[in-house]
This record gives sequence, C-alpha cells and structure tokens, in this order.
Amino acid sequence: MNRTNYDVIILGSGPAGLQAAIHATRRQVKILVMGRVQKSSAFKAHIENYCCISGDTGNELLEQAQYRARESGAAFLNEDATNVSRNNDIFTIESEGGQKLTCGALILAMGISRNKLSIRGENAFIGRGISYCVDCDAGFYKNEPVAMIGGESAASHRRIDASFLHKGCASYL
Repeated sequence: MNRTNYDVIILGSGPAGLQAAIHATRRQVKILVMGRVQKSSAFKAHIENYCCISGDTGNELLEQAQYRARESGAAFLNEDATNVSRNNDIFTIESEGGQKLTCGALILAMGISRNKLSIRGENAFIGRGISYCVDCDAGFYKNEPVAMIGGESAASHRRIDASFLHKGCASYL
C-alpha cells in the first residue's frame, strides 16, 4: 500500500465498518478500512434472521459487503491499529505493520464485546449451544430444553413467555 493519507479511516471491518465504508465512498472521499474481517463477531455467525438474507454464513455476508465497499472505492488494510493520536484536525494511526496513516475523520466501528459467564467450556460452545441474544437466537432452540442465565431485561422478559420454546423445559437461573 503506497497511500498514507486518507479522508476517512474506519477502524473495524465488520458489518458496521463495511456499511460505513460503502456510505462514505458515496461522498467520493478516500476511504481506508482497517482490521481483520475474521475477527468480526459476524464472521462465524449463521445468518438466519436478517432481512433479505437466508441461510448465509457471516463470512459470506461480510465477503459481499467487502466486495461492495471495494467496488465503491474503499481501500483495505488487513491489520489492526496499534496507536491513534490526534494533532489539531489530523488523526495519525499506526498499524501493526508499522505504517503511519493520516486522516481528517476517524470512524470507530470495532464491534461488540459480549459479557461472558467465565465458566468452563463456554468458549468451546459459543454458537453451538451457548448464545448471548435470546431474542435473536431463541428460534434455534425451539422444542429443545434450555436454561437461561442472566438478570438483564431480555432474560427476565423471556421468563414470562418462554412457552414459545418448549412447555416445561425452560429453566431460569
């Protein structure tokens, strides 16, 4: 990559970062998207309840978004940022590879972090029995015995109408 100065740099190559890149390129400005798409929480996801998409994997959805962003003129750097600084109206981003990149606008689209339970085996079963969104993932467990752990609003709300899962099998801790 030869260019080091961009109008906009987007930190994050997941759905939010890629959508931001597609929209920003409409302004005909120079865009760089930084990050590894494989680190996106959507990368390994099964896309089941997204409008106009059925049965695709998160990887396939992200590939389509990357294609659209590239087609629109966005550039990509498959590295994470290691340092960000600001001097007046210019941001300087240092990449893992040692590049110093500058931009006038910086978009932080670094994704989400789930509150984990820190129990043995949790990481091994994420997406294969352990879910973090009852509203999003309940359909995957229809007619299956389930346990819900949590004290936030979604867990307590679903406690009332868990009959949509399987009568008598929903447990709440």
